[in-house]
Amino acid sequence: MVKTCLMIVLLGAFVAGCANKNGAGGALDVAAAIVTAPIIAPIMFIEARRNDRASFLERAKDNRRPLPPIDAKSARLAATTLEQALDRGALDKGIYWENQDDASGYAGGGVTVLATGRTEDGRQCREVLIETAMEDRPTDQRVRTFCREGDRWGEVASEHL
Repeated sequence: MVKTCLMIVLLGAFVAGCANKNGAGGALDVAAAIVTAPIIAPIMFIEARRNDRASFLERAKDNRRPLPPIDAKSARLAATTLEQALDRGALDKGIYWENQDDASGYAGGGVTVLATGRTEDGRQCREVLIETAMEDRPTDQRVRTFCREGDRWGEVASEHL
């Protein structure tokens, strides 16, 4: 968000500088700025969002806090959703679960496949974003890597891929 605001301010300063009528920056430069602004602004916005997502994913990869406490039903729903995402989840398409009767009130979450690949020995792997939301608590977000081990998926350290 900060990057986006900064880029908009810089774009405004650029347009204001083009309005200078002394020498360079006359009417033609102002017209050029007006024509290019609708092209430049979305590109800058998309780039800022991409950078925000990259830093978000880095924070989620480093999340080693204990999992939020959820009841047995929520744990089963979360595990089933993780298995579904690992088995057949499409890239960047979340699969979600919710339990409105969790012991804490409300619990819900989702799993999104971020990347797929294979290890050197040919095992199928997935990098996933796991999110857990509970009533009155911040959403827990973590990125983990799982590889198929026989007929099951097991979590692995990403540096071993």
